[in-house]
Amino acid sequence: DLLCFARTCTEMIAQDKRGAEEVGQFVNLFAGRFADEVAAAGGSVMAFAGDGMLAVWTGTDAAPAQACARALHAIARESRQQLRVAIETGPVQFAALKVGAQFIAHLAGDPLDRLGPALANIPAGKTYLGEGVIASSASAADNAAGANAAKGNTAASLDLWMDRGLSALVQAGGRKWLADFRNVSVLFVQLADLNAAAIAQVADCIQMTGGLILQVVTDDKGLVLLAIWGGPSNTHEDDAARAVKAAKDIAKSP
Repeated sequence: DLLCFARTCTEMIAQDKRGAEEVGQFVNLFAGRFADEVAAAGGSVMAFAGDGMLAVWTGTDAAPAQACARALHAIARESRQQLRVAIETGPVQFAALKVGAQFIAHLAGDPLDRLGPALANIPAGKTYLGEGVIASSASAADNAAGANAAKGNTAASLDLWMDRGLSALVQAGGRKWLADFRNVSVLFVQLADLNAAAIAQVADCIQMTGGLILQVVTDDKGLVLLAIWGGPSNTHEDDAARAVKAAKDIAKSP
């Protein structure tokens, strides 16, 4: 969890005309270098939840995650930022939620349920280790076996997991144009549980108004679905009105 993210971005924009570019560089530091460190430590980034990042490692050895946490703290200090990091271990369930022609990855389980309360009480610049992490005595062989098993579950096509607008840009060789600045309307929907029928009903309300579901994630606020209007493939003149209509339709849903 990156502290003071919103305040830092607001200050950058207010300072000079290059504020937007500076925000872009700041976000690239967070989403880019942090993700690279996770990958270098053998982990996978599952989601960016606001100013937080969710990363996972297979197996029961928490040492790679702890080493990654130390590296992330060091990167943050270089940029005069501070993090709060929580590490938990235990079994989780992976779900590939089908929304239209797209899939959204979601993780659920006790370790993630414990992360939210833990993060709220961590001092700035510190890392919290859950009881399972402290008690962990897994062997390196167990961790390697988990990593090998994960390699066999690669999705057949990343297109199924990407917004079609971004996918088209990547296929056309336009990766340098992936980052841009847009006025978007954002909808957060708090879900009671991972109910496929309920999520499908929410998705229908969003898609009927031209919205795009970005992710379904468990964070410190619980199980949350995030949707936007105004992205590369779903920009309209009345995006704000569309988002409000979707919210009202969802609220009226049984």
